[in-house]
Amino acid sequence: MCSSLDGPGRILGPLGLAEKRLRREPAALQEGGPAGAGAGGALKRTPGRGLLVGMCDARQYQLLQPRPVRGQSPVNGYQLLDFGAGRRLERFGTFVADRPCPTAEGLAKAEPEAWAAADARFERDEPRKGEWLRSREPPDPWTVGHSAMTFELKLTPQGQVGFFPEQADNWDWIRERVRAGAAAGNPRRVLNLFAYTGGSTLAAAAAGAEVVHVDAAKNIVAWARRNAGLSGLEARPIHWIVEDVRKFVRRELRRGSRYDAVILDPPSYGHGRRGEVWRLSKPLAGLLAACAELTGGRPRFVLLTCHTPGFGPDRLAAMTREAFGDDAFASVDAGPLVLTSASGRRLPAGTMVRTAGPFRRSKAPLVSPGRTG
Repeated sequence: MCSSLDGPGRILGPLGLAEKRLRREPAALQEGGPAGAGAGGALKRTPGRGLLVGMCDARQYQLLQPRPVRGQSPVNGYQLLDFGAGRRLERFGTFVADRPCPTAEGLAKAEPEAWAAADARFERDEPRKGEWLRSREPPDPWTVGHSAMTFELKLTPQGQVGFFPEQADNWDWIRERVRAGAAAGNPRRVLNLFAYTGGSTLAAAAAGAEVVHVDAAKNIVAWARRNAGLSGLEARPIHWIVEDVRKFVRRELRRGSRYDAVILDPPSYGHGRRGEVWRLSKPLAGLLAACAELTGGRPRFVLLTCHTPGFGPDRLAAMTREAFGDDAFASVDAGPLVLTSASGRRLPAGTMVRTAGPFRRSKAPLVSPGRTG
């Protein structure tokens, strides 16, 4: 995923000054620890392995131009410095990372000199794995924040750091939807599928929702739980589930469980807990239909985000409406996730669909979702 937001520190100004400020003013760069060795140190190899809006009638919605730019909510300690030539340059606290970014292919770098500030560069040696070349190690602890949430970061073998700030606007929206439901006296039961390190889970839980967090990777669920602890949310009603998403959903249907809202961020490709293969192009429609059944066809809200080529706003919106029915939503909001660099350039970072339905009071109790991670 290509991630980024312009952080609230506003300390870089023109990208031509990026390297100087990164080295000269570490304290101004928000949390993250000492600046440490600069990018001039020797690199060592570390193996890693628009807008669909308004009241929808029974068969129709309207796409308004221009579509909205998503992911612009400020994130503490994060900034997209530059992108181009298939890569992106990002600041996380005082640490600067240079990573691949497919949506930056064919684009020129705006500030080539700024890239010398990188503390680590990810080089891919397999389709989904690679290694980080580092001039220094990240701070310990290494965190960034958004709103009341705090996220632990680390350099992963897949070139990720565990934080996706293109989702920050969605996190704010989730919080607003959950709070609106609470104010109306409605139950707040949220199912988060492909939940990864838990940004959406934390946003919903912080607003008062009961959340079922599902991801197939045990180590990733543990990471999300640490984020909940860092955010002071460890005592909130969050069910941590290590399971293949499709198997979990089928089991919940058999148990008669009901949810008021669903969040999905499916990968293009992945494996389940026991090696089950996931390819977005095949099971997404069926999964959405199952989610419609879990919400009784009347969800309070649905958030679907995607980073797979060929799944644009129109297609995802149509799939969502087909699964849930034409009259399920009071409004549908679909568009691209677009990230803004320090110089104001926009980088595509995925697609999202957000729906809001009429509030309702659930009749079925939430059945305990079973095994936790």
